[in-house]
Amino acid sequence: GTVDPGRFVAMGGSYGGFMVLASLTEFPERWAAGVDIVGIANFVTFLENTGDWRRELREAEYGSLAEDREFLESVSPTNNIGRIAAPLFVLHGENDPRVPVGEAEQIAERAREQGVPVEKLIFDDEGHGISKLENRITAYERIVEFLRSETLADPAPITGSHPGGPRRGEPPFQAVAAAIRSHYAEDSSGHDMAHVWRVFRLTQRFAEELGADRTVVGCAALVHDLHRVLEDGTGRDPAETTAEVARALERAGVDDETVGAVTHCVAVHDELALRGEDPAPETGEAEILRDADNLDAMGAIGIARAFAFGGAHGLSLWDETGERYSSLYHFE
Repeated sequence: GTVDPGRFVAMGGSYGGFMVLASLTEFPERWAAGVDIVGIANFVTFLENTGDWRRELREAEYGSLAEDREFLESVSPTNNIGRIAAPLFVLHGENDPRVPVGEAEQIAERAREQGVPVEKLIFDDEGHGISKLENRITAYERIVEFLRSETLADPAPITGSHPGGPRRGEPPFQAVAAAIRSHYAEDSSGHDMAHVWRVFRLTQRFAEELGADRTVVGCAALVHDLHRVLEDGTGRDPAETTAEVARALERAGVDDETVGAVTHCVAVHDELALRGEDPAPETGEAEILRDADNLDAMGAIGIARAFAFGGAHGLSLWDETGERYSSLYHFE
């Protein structure tokens, strides 16, 4: 048979919930969404916080905290969260005596930190599973709405109401996000995945309004700041990192023509004021990327990013002589 990759969802409960999270982190390019129901997110915290009677049983099955901690940490989805790309629904009971609710809390928080759309539903009157009819109805209605939003909706256009990154159902975007997410995971300079998603959403709106190529501008938005994170300090000239950008796109299965268009957008999107250069964008898609990136340096978000950038690189907020690179100079 044929599987539509834009509607391929992993869903499971308890150990099956762990398998959902493992699937989304180990094979991120395969999934449009995931539904984790009372699942284990971190085997170390699970074993530390579950009941004493259950710990003994589960250590015999999974490995012990005393002897197998390194292995348990290596297979825990929370420790591989940098690879997750698909939207996630997390369902749990506050009074779960088997898999403590902290497992749900931490996976939801860590996934959100990566810029992944997350919906979390915790019932304060449930345990390991959802047993009350009213709660079941509520839970499955919410899950259906979540899956409808993430896997069934027409992916074009992406509207401002969408809570996270790209709407799934578009394999190039999902695969590219999975290929590059780990590069941005440790960024604290305001060029992280949250910035990438905001730029992505702007490019999609502009492309729809102007009739530009949504695939080109979307992929370009996802990779446009790789030059910032591929080298310490303030990053490299984006034109010097087109080979790395091309490799990331090729790993994600993007066709050669699109790779060429995307690398051009990335190479010319930066103002390059320090080098006295300002290359003409040449294409409408390159102009869209530049404008979307510049808009994310304005307003309250721009102020927050300026402080983050200066703190990450040890820069002063402003140098009145203009002789030293400053945080505000970067964003002006």
